[in-house]
Amino acid sequence: MLMQLTSAPRNTETLSQIQPSNALHYYFYSFPSGSPDDVPLLLNADSAYAELQSSGCTLASREWVNNHWSLILWKLAGMAALDPSSERDSKTKRWCWEEVMKQLRYRYAVELDGGKRPILRRIAAQDTPANVPMVLCISGVVEVNGGYMLEVTDGWYRLKAEIDEPLQRAVKKGVIRRGRKIAVSGARVSVCSIRLQGTLGLINLQAGVAKTGTCRDTGGE
Repeated sequence: MLMQLTSAPRNTETLSQIQPSNALHYYFYSFPSGSPDDVPLLLNADSAYAELQSSGCTLASREWVNNHWSLILWKLAGMAALDPSSERDSKTKRWCWEEVMKQLRYRYAVELDGGKRPILRRIAAQDTPANVPMVLCISGVVEVNGGYMLEVTDGWYRLKAEIDEPLQRAVKKGVIRRGRKIAVSGARVSVCSIRLQGTLGLINLQAGVAKTGTCRDTGGE
């Protein structure tokens, strides 16, 4: 079921429910004539894809848009929830369709037009070793066979992450959870995922303002 998003959320409850795994079910709505009595225009990931295509951004696929829509929406929801006062000012407002499209166009210019691939995309393509030092954000925690598997993101792409026993305990205690940022070093590539090890002290919690990506990477968020 699709869920409506206004451009001016009144509380953080709805915002806190948005995460990368369900962001495609959300959409913004607007009234083209400015009257709430009119039929609203629904703006979702499909709308974003259509707008990019019509503006000449033809390298963007639906899969590419869906991926970035999910991560952008999650990021903006978190920013709006942390600083709701900024959403009342049109100059600092980020929770709106226009900001989503602005960020999609930026990513298009950097990645598809500019050819600059974020770290997780390079690792997934095996063009960069997984053991490089990087900062990642936990975008999901999944229970698997009595344990846990993480989903991590560099802000642009997501990748599954297998974790060892010390990190399993950290997840169980709530130390590692969705939204937390971690500094990673010495990760290894597994089948369709990377493996993170806390045993060797290669994982450290990071402040929320820490920039994701590698030390030399400017493609993170």
